[in-house]
Amino acid sequence: MLIKYVNATIKDYKNNINKGLLVDSNLILVYLIGELNQNFIKDFSRTKTYTLADYKNVKKIIEDDFQKKLKTTPNILTEVNSLANKLTENDKEEFALLFSRLIEQMDEIYQESKEIVSTNTNVVRRFGLTDAVIVKIVKKYDLLLLTDDFKLSGYINKLGSVQSLNIRHVYSSH
Repeated sequence: MLIKYVNATIKDYKNNINKGLLVDSNLILVYLIGELNQNFIKDFSRTKTYTLADYKNVKKIIEDDFQKKLKTTPNILTEVNSLANKLTENDKEEFALLFSRLIEQMDEIYQESKEIVSTNTNVVRRFGLTDAVIVKIVKKYDLLLLTDDFKLSGYINKLGSVQSLNIRHVYSSH
């Protein structure tokens, strides 16, 4: 049942020209670290809880399913950049090139923080500013969210009008 749901959800968002994909910061980091060196995934402090299969699933979804429909926010990009600061100086340079190339492929959606904290106070308190922006953006633009955050994923799926996929569910279907 779960496999059918995951595949149907990806297909629906992939085939609808008006829909796109928003990838949460941890999974963008996993993708970029894997592109840098797949062995780093298990060794880098910020990605060691992920597997090579997680990286491959994120890579497939980003490159094959949604390459021209990737969306992001400045909040997500800032988090990815901060998480990558633990890389060595040599790796940071190559990471920055990979990160820049990915950013060039994405449509960046800006949502003013002042609006988020004044209109979504409960979401900000529960999830933090970046995730509150994610909730607002996926609802507003009918985007599919790819995340590893079960709490955020569950909240978005309960909204009913938009969907999220947790990477752990994708793992079991690909």
